[in-house]
Amino acid sequence: MAKTAHRTLIISAAFALASWAFVAGAPVLAAAPAEQAGPSLPPAEYKPLPVGTRIRYSNRTLKVTRTDGFLTVYKTSLRFQEWVKSYGVFAVYGDNTYTTHVCYDIVTEINGEDKQKLEAFWPLKVGNKVKVEFREEGTFPSGTCPGSAETIWTVSLEVKKTDVIEISGNRYSTFLIEERGMGDHGPSYISRKWYQPDAGLIIKATRKWAGKDAGRRGVESNWRPGDEEEYTLVEVKFPQGTKNNVLAGTRIPAGAGAGPDPRLTAEVGRLKRQAEAKQKVLEAVKGSGSEELRRQREEQKSLMTQVARLTEEAEERRKADEKRRAEEKAEKEARLKAEAERRRNAEEARLKREAEQKRRAETAARAAAPKSELQTQIAVLKQLRDSGLITEQQFTARQKVLLDRFVGAPKTATAQLTAPKSPQAVLQAKLAKYSDIDFGRYHALVIGIGNYKHLP
Repeated sequence: MAKTAHRTLIISAAFALASWAFVAGAPVLAAAPAEQAGPSLPPAEYKPLPVGTRIRYSNRTLKVTRTDGFLTVYKTSLRFQEWVKSYGVFAVYGDNTYTTHVCYDIVTEINGEDKQKLEAFWPLKVGNKVKVEFREEGTFPSGTCPGSAETIWTVSLEVKKTDVIEISGNRYSTFLIEERGMGDHGPSYISRKWYQPDAGLIIKATRKWAGKDAGRRGVESNWRPGDEEEYTLVEVKFPQGTKNNVLAGTRIPAGAGAGPDPRLTAEVGRLKRQAEAKQKVLEAVKGSGSEELRRQREEQKSLMTQVARLTEEAEERRKADEKRRAEEKAEKEARLKAEAERRRNAEEARLKREAEQKRRAETAARAAAPKSELQTQIAVLKQLRDSGLITEQQFTARQKVLLDRFVGAPKTATAQLTAPKSPQAVLQAKLAKYSDIDFGRYHALVIGIGNYKHLP
């Protein structure tokens, strides 16, 4: 009975290790094996996306609006890039691709020779390489915001390997393309893109920035050294009737993980076979001398201790792996939050600068506008007043007349308009027409009758 219990314990521990390795995929023994080769994929011909294709990634959406050979034009949801072009899928360019300016869009273009290099990059197969240049430039002719921005970006692409990635419970066979970019002002980045050949699109991408952009007047980078970005495909909708582009992955069974670690599986199998062999030996020497039985039991006990140690190590590694993943997730969330905050602050600052630029431009336009006739006449009145040719009272009266003529005399209440005017009011209204005329000073001789009681 004791032997059966020992045997059951050893085999159960072995299967427990195998089960944990299958679910968690965690290595238990020594160093992890070298990266395994990806799936076998035939060379992938270039496959354009049909117009109308809608692609939703984890942080952006794209809609294909035009295709012309290797050129594809997308309308995007990105803040700084309403339109994006790609040539041969991986060469992405357009307005504000890497940097923005406070006054104008910075345009990125690629020349015809480099386009031919990108075409020769296809069909995709492991080992393909290409190096091209992008010219990033922009000028603003107005005197209110002078300056220019120009950078040459050298971008290299290489098909590193084939790979299987998991997205939303599905496995996809892909080509992994590594992209390295460097601007002649100092910045650089490394990007990895997973291209799914059946669908003809990138289903996952990462990029990490390094270096520092040397100061250029008014130019702001869309990144900072150390920034990391990642986006993964959420959904793609091809136009109805599309036959050449199909995204079909392999569904991962519920509860399945990345697969068992081969080293752990081999070690568990070895222990299982050794335990079974020891059990057979114990049964064979049961009737022999006690010394041999004791030795076999000691060996079996040592084997059980080894299995228990491996089980304990596996559990410790599992906990450590869970802790590491939790820490990486928290760090990534904090980094993404900080990046979102930085971009929000940068956008607010950009909007404030644009508003200030607009305000200054409007102020300058008003200052440069020719003076109206009203302004000219009031300026003449001020000069006459300042030189003492007219009094302050005369200046105020004449200024009021000019303003009334320009904006219209103020309307009186309806009751006043309908009420009958007295003769005195009629006379004052007539005299008001001549209120801006200076008749000067007059002396009068009054001749009357002579029967005065008193003479002065």
